[in-house]
Amino acid sequence: MIIFGLNSIKEALKNKQNIEKVYIDFNRAKKEKYKEIINFLENLNIPYQKTKKSYIDKLTKTTKNQGICAIVSSDNINIVDGLSLLNSLIKNNSYALALDGITEPQNLGLIIRSLVAFGGEGIFLEKRNSPPINEIVVKTSSGAIFHTKIAKVDSFLDLIEKIKEENINIYALETGGKDIRQEKIKLPAIVFIGSEGKGIRREILEKLENILTIPMTGKIPSLNVACATSILCWEIFKNF
Repeated sequence: MIIFGLNSIKEALKNKQNIEKVYIDFNRAKKEKYKEIINFLENLNIPYQKTKKSYIDKLTKTTKNQGICAIVSSDNINIVDGLSLLNSLIKNNSYALALDGITEPQNLGLIIRSLVAFGGEGIFLEKRNSPPINEIVVKTSSGAIFHTKIAKVDSFLDLIEKIKEENINIYALETGGKDIRQEKIKLPAIVFIGSEGKGIRREILEKLENILTIPMTGKIPSLNVACATSILCWEIFKNF
């Protein structure tokens, strides 16, 4: 996997991820932020190469890479099984998000960034209905993906039954529910979140009793799912 962007690579280095090599734009290598990364690389004995920006663009398949990229092992991302994440929630009295029908890597990355910033434990994804875990997710999460757990499960319906068996609190973020400002989310908890266009699938929503809604003025119809999730994570975090 090739990751890019200053923050993504800084986080990978700080967490001692398995980085094979880093490429840095000649013209930026003398800037302070890039010198800091070079010092990290030299201290950790990780090879790096100063090269043309055009070569980095070719490797990353984008010009929006801040002139730096790294080749890393995809094993660095903490993929766990569903039961392991449930046990972590209980042990740490924390919360996780279950993303239903959210298939854009950019949204997943932004959601992970908010989750980690506000103390969440991890993300549940359904195997057949989830985005790829790729460079875009790493970049948009600003490296936060290296600080969380991701569990891919076969069925959210089965997951809900398991959650109830474990006495974990379960919620949904959806229209038509209780004002999220007035409800204290009890931990440990899992919150289901649906896609912008369709929301949470009906067969899943029917299994969920605690529906939370973000109130708005009515001047716009809805929020981007990543923005809404950020508000949700803050509402949980402020009651820790």
